[in-house]
Amino acid sequence: MSPPSTIFAVTINHKIAPTEVREQAHLDDDRAAALTAALATTTGCVSAIPVSTCNRTEIYLELLPGHDAGPVLTEAMAAVDADASIYFGEYGRLLVGADAVRHLFRIAAGLESMMIGEPQIASQLKDAYRRARQHQEPGPGLLRAFPGAFRAGKRVRTRTKISKGAVSVAFAAVEL
Repeated sequence: MSPPSTIFAVTINHKIAPTEVREQAHLDDDRAAALTAALATTTGCVSAIPVSTCNRTEIYLELLPGHDAGPVLTEAMAAVDADASIYFGEYGRLLVGADAVRHLFRIAAGLESMMIGEPQIASQLKDAYRRARQHQEPGPGLLRAFPGAFRAGKRVRTRTKISKGAVSVAFAAVEL
């Protein structure tokens, strides 16, 4: 039996990066699809799920033992004519293993949104998951992590009052 793969999350988000950096990092649907396809053929990558919204761009990677997110993502980004250095510079963060999965669960629950409890991010995560699955079946780690995050996010929203009141910046502005 081979050793388990490792999940990585590379993120640029509203908490750590200014708008212009987030715009540079943004992956539209076509580039996200191209990156997913490139990662599918990159040595060491089991699977990948890029997520890009107006406030964050994150790339979830499942890598074979002995492989690191930096070289794998750099190789794949070069194949789609993109620069990975932004993800590993001053404004990028790399999360590994349980920290990466915990971050995904916090995103799905709306805890990492600009407006705590924002439900839109859960739909954006689901859309990214579906798009990625069109190009490559997720590895066992991501195949458990994403649906688990969706279930946990739904449970948080239905069992708490996290999504009551203003849950978007636009709605908060109207209320004010």
